[in-house]
Amino acid sequence: MALNGGRKSMLSILYCLKIAPHATLPIILANRKIMQGSANRHAIIHHEEHAMSNTIKRHQSGPVHSRVVEHGSVVYIAGTTADNRAAPCKEQTEEILTKIDSFLALGGTNKSRLLTAIVWLTDMRQKEQMDAAWKGWVDPENKPARACVESRLGTPDTLVEIMVTAAK
Repeated sequence: MALNGGRKSMLSILYCLKIAPHATLPIILANRKIMQGSANRHAIIHHEEHAMSNTIKRHQSGPVHSRVVEHGSVVYIAGTTADNRAAPCKEQTEEILTKIDSFLALGGTNKSRLLTAIVWLTDMRQKEQMDAAWKGWVDPENKPARACVESRLGTPDTLVEIMVTAAK
C-alpha cells in the first residue's frame, strides 16, 4: 500500500477489497503513524551504524604509514618485515608472524580471524622456508585467502614482507 501516494490510491485499494473507506481510515492512519515511527527508528539505527562504520582508529602511526588501522569490524596490518635481516628466510618469517600477532592484538583480534594475507618474497626459491614458518603459525581451521609473490623489497637483506587483514 503506497502511503505517500495519497488518499486516492488508498481508497482504490479499499474499494477493490470492498471495504468501506470511512470504516478503515482510522486504522490506516494509525498504521501510517506506526510505519513513520518505524522508519525514523530505522533511520536513526542506520545513521548510528554508518557513523560506527566510518570510525577509523590508527595505531603506531609514523611519518609514512600506520602499522595497524581499524575500520568498522576490519583490522588492517601494514606490510611487516623482520628486524633481524641477517636471518634466513624462515627465521625472518617467524619474526614477522610474531610481530603480526602483537599487531592483531593491538587491533582487538587474532590470527584465527584472518581474512587475507599477502606475502612478498625476494626469491621464490625460498618459498618453502617461508611456508614452513607460515604453516607452523597459521590457525589450521581458519586459513586466510593468501597470495605469495616475488618482488624486490625495501632493502637487499629483507627477504620477506607480509601484510594481513582480519575481522574483529
